Amino acid sequence: MAVSNQKKMPLGAKIILGFVIIVFIGSGGRLVYMATDGMREAGESASWPRTAGKIVRSEMKVTTGDDGPGRRSSSGPAFEADIEYAFDVNGIAYHGSRIASVKDMNAKRSRAQSILDRYPVDGRVMVSYRPDDPSVCVLEPGSWGGALVQLALGVFFILVPLVLVFTIWKLAPKSPPAPPSEDNDPFSAPRFDEAT
Repeated sequence: MAVSNQKKMPLGAKIILGFVIIVFIGSGGRLVYMATDGMREAGESASWPRTAGKIVRSEMKVTTGDDGPGRRSSSGPAFEADIEYAFDVNGIAYHGSRIASVKDMNAKRSRAQSILDRYPVDGRVMVSYRPDDPSVCVLEPGSWGGALVQLALGVFFILVPLVLVFTIWKLAPKSPPAPPSEDNDPFSAPRFDEAT
């Protein structure tokens, strides 16, 4: 009987691997949900009512990604256009900060600056708002923004651990089948005990 030289994965490694897989699939599922929900809302926002509004804040938001004191992330800073606008619906004042239904995931300075240039402070804008809740509002109705990027990342986060699990399962050592015993041999002739 041949014995495999491969060792079985320790229980601790299985627990850690299982936790990592759950985190990846959970994160991917959340991204897919956010993307599909944003795409649904973007479609709805194209038919929302619109009203005149005004930009009250237009600033560059920089996230450095510091891991702690004295340490810095190698990915560099991320840039985001921080926009706020004010508008009235039926005499009630509202404020909004979303440009599109799905947040733009492009963190480049040039991308953020182009948004700031489109929406300067005191600039007049048209705001689309949900009829039953004007606090849900956007400046660019029908725009998916970063939905496709979110969807692609979500699918990637789900597929990677599934491929990993499949690969580990295929490469895992298989236990050799137990040799048949005389009592369990399906091809042996049946034995009948003599009656006493």
